[in-house]
Amino acid sequence: MVVGIVAAMKLGAAYAPQHVGVAPDEILTRVAAVSGAPVVLTMRDCFGALPSFETVNVLVIEDVLEAEALTAVPDAALRPKPEDRCILLFTSGTTGQPNGVQVTHGNLANVLFTAPGDLGICPGRKVGQILSIAFDMAAWETLGALGTGPRWSFAVPAFFHFPRFRSPPPRGKLDKRLLLSMAKDHIEAQASELHG
Repeated sequence: MVVGIVAAMKLGAAYAPQHVGVAPDEILTRVAAVSGAPVVLTMRDCFGALPSFETVNVLVIEDVLEAEALTAVPDAALRPKPEDRCILLFTSGTTGQPNGVQVTHGNLANVLFTAPGDLGICPGRKVGQILSIAFDMAAWETLGALGTGPRWSFAVPAFFHFPRFRSPPPRGKLDKRLLLSMAKDHIEAQASELHG
C-alpha cells in the first residue's frame, strides 16, 4: 500500500485509504462513490475481498509493479502544489454514513514537520507501522517515517515479500530504495514550498 500511496501523491492525486476486511462492503462502495475515485488500488491478497464497483477500475499493486512498462517517473511539472488535495479521510460510519475530510499536501506537511504534530519523529527514532491504513493517525506512521527517516518497522511484513526488494532491482525498475527516496523528496518539497 505504501507504493500506491506514494504513487498517488507523486501524481498529484488524492487517496482515500480504506481497510478491506474491516470496512463493510457498503462503506467501501460509498467511499469510492462519494470521493469520485476513478481507481481503487489493492493488494493481491485483498482483491477477492473487494465488493463490486460500478464505475471504478481496480488495480492490483503487485501486478502494476511487475509490469514491464513500469519505468517512467512523473514529469516534475506535474508535481502537486501545497493547496492540492492529498488525502481524503473518512470516518468509520459506525454512527451513520461515513463523512470525509480533505487534507491538502500543505496541511499534511505542516502537521508532519511542525512540533508538536511531528511527534518527535526523526532519524535515530523508531516508528512502528501498526495502525490500519484507513485510520488518520496512520499518516503519521507512514508519511512521517518516509519524510523524516527514522527506523521504520512494519507489523505486517507483506510489503517486503516482493523479490525485487530483497536484491538490487533491474535497471530502470522501481524498488524500495527509490520509493523511499521519492517519498522523502516529495514531502520535503511540499514542506519547503509551504514554509519558504
